[in-house]
Amino acid sequence: MTAPSRAAILVIIAGLATAASLLGAAPAQASCMQPPLTSPYHFTGTVTMVSNIGRTATVRTDDGRTVTVLGSDADEPNAATSVDRTYRAGAKYEFHPLNDTSPYQDNACTATHLIGANSPDPSGPAAAGGNDTASGEPSTSLWLAISAAAILLTGTGLWLLRRRTSSSAAGLREEPAAAEP
Repeated sequence: MTAPSRAAILVIIAGLATAASLLGAAPAQASCMQPPLTSPYHFTGTVTMVSNIGRTATVRTDDGRTVTVLGSDADEPNAATSVDRTYRAGAKYEFHPLNDTSPYQDNACTATHLIGANSPDPSGPAAAGGNDTASGEPSTSLWLAISAAAILLTGTGLWLLRRRTSSSAAGLREEPAAAEP
């Protein structure tokens, strides 16, 4: 096996490994049933400060109270749950907590949502694709495009390797010598 053939095989294997890793399980949005849970304890307020990677919010309610809203049961920086909710400082929300006193328990399965000027525009660029507006992570469609490109490049590499191997084999074949009379 020649060095170019080994290099082509290495490129193909790397492409297949990349495609396999990109096609793996995508992160879940949340483990929630639809529709979101509404709360009899709902209130509105503006987030004045966040902590715990945005999962804990200090909120100034519209009725003048200062409360804490916990968007996750996880309190360690490297810990997470499938239903974590994050908040943005300065944003106004309608909260739908699971309990009736501060610290309020909230998660991604409740009907808590942004309201007012800080609400995302449904026709804006974030809604059109590119990033998950809640986490800033690339959207699923971006990962699908990357995966399709990796598969296309791998297929092209395999086709070129096969073509090269076929032409090399054809060049090595010798015509049988004609029998001499």
